[in-house]
Amino acid sequence: MEETWSEIKIVEFDKESKVIKVSTDRVVKKKVSGDKETICDLCTCKTGLFKDLQSSSIIQPETMRKAINAGLKPTKSMQRMSKMSIPEKKLYEGWKQMSLDSETPWHLCDNCLKELDSFIKK
Repeated sequence: MEETWSEIKIVEFDKESKVIKVSTDRVVKKKVSGDKETICDLCTCKTGLFKDLQSSSIIQPETMRKAINAGLKPTKSMQRMSKMSIPEKKLYEGWKQMSLDSETPWHLCDNCLKELDSFIKK
């Protein structure tokens, strides 16, 4: 399979759960098989197979930044991450900083696309 590079963000916290460092790293990933299951980047629900992705579910980073600045927040994924010992507010601040810096397109489910639309129209 063909290899491509992917950007990942690494968020480091101090003992008070403050974001102290956000760094970018590149990792090699293999070309995704069409039979792999996809998930929503905002709520982490399953959205179907990679080969069935619709271009309308792929959102450019600029659009996500606008919605995040207008108040869009993750739902289930943030709740699951908050089970770590990091306070939810600090976790959200790290997620927001990482998301605003991202240059990677987002894949959203139908429900999150509707939610996104309400923030874009603000």
